[in-house]
Amino acid sequence: MKVCVSVALLLALTAFAAGQDCVQEDNCVAAEGCRCLSTASPIATGSTPQFVTISFNDAISEANYVNYYQRLFDGRVNPDGNPATGTFFVPHEYTDYSRVNSLYRSGQEIAVHTISKNPSSDYWRTAEEDTLVEEFEGQRTIISRFANIPASSIRGARVPNFELAGDTLFRAYARAGVEYDATITTRASDRYFPFTLDIPNQVPCQIGECPANPHPGIWAAPIIDLIGDGVECNNLQACRIAGTAEEIADWLTEQFEVQYQGDRAPINLVASAAWFLTTQDGFDGLSLFLDRLSSYNDVFLVSNSQVIDWMNNPVPINQVNTDVGDRLAGCTRLSCPVQKGEEIRYMVSCVQCPAVFPWLGNPLGLEEEEE
Repeated sequence: MKVCVSVALLLALTAFAAGQDCVQEDNCVAAEGCRCLSTASPIATGSTPQFVTISFNDAISEANYVNYYQRLFDGRVNPDGNPATGTFFVPHEYTDYSRVNSLYRSGQEIAVHTISKNPSSDYWRTAEEDTLVEEFEGQRTIISRFANIPASSIRGARVPNFELAGDTLFRAYARAGVEYDATITTRASDRYFPFTLDIPNQVPCQIGECPANPHPGIWAAPIIDLIGDGVECNNLQACRIAGTAEEIADWLTEQFEVQYQGDRAPINLVASAAWFLTTQDGFDGLSLFLDRLSSYNDVFLVSNSQVIDWMNNPVPINQVNTDVGDRLAGCTRLSCPVQKGEEIRYMVSCVQCPAVFPWLGNPLGLEEEEE
């Protein structure tokens, strides 16, 4: 980790443009819109709110929405009186876009998890830049169009399998309009706050290829490993924790307390409908843990975007405002039978049905002659 520069050097750097501050490898000065890699809060630890983000990578199906997502957040509020929120990284296949609209209108953050969600790690590790642009920009287009929500609100992305593709990925992000990445995982001992990729060779990635060059303005919201059943793990399913709801909540509370009693780096818990289905009492255990958090007056359940916004303007606990504002996004639910190759797929949309199943190279689902 870089050491902050002296006062004398700070004075000498005042002639530099703000953007230059973050591209000097020996400089830890944070320019506007830029944060260097650090395990320290940008303000005093005692004034730092503890942020907790619950994020999902699943298709937003009707069953997942009703059984899990709606129930998990319903009625929860933060210490400032505003509704608790999380982040949903949405893949395309099997997603009900009317329920994406419902999540957005309830205050949840909607982000991108690619069109194909290809299960092969090699696919993501070796993908060409144009392919990644089609995956991320294409899914951003699909979500905005068929869930009828503003593209400007779709700010983040996560790569399937947490597989980084080095500079290729971050160049694709810039072209796709992605503002932050939530793929990078770090060791449990490396509790980093979100940072920007203005400085090369600072990214502490564990999976795939790290970017070697600067990518100014793109943020990273790192996932700090948990300590599961004898393993470090980056998502709840991989942690292999089982037991009663009380035992699962106790384990989550232990993980939380390590960061809460430390430097208060944001906690990013990656959950999934698959974990709820395969882990008896997993959903109830997570819900009980969130119930416990409601007793803290300095713990906020927020989205990744809200954490990054705070990093851009860090304020003490008593000034935190988690209001997401009014979200007016209409939705007329339509079930669309559309052609995908040789089969018919049923896709739920908020707007007029596409001519064909939206896919790579054709995110709006136009007829071939209309593209």
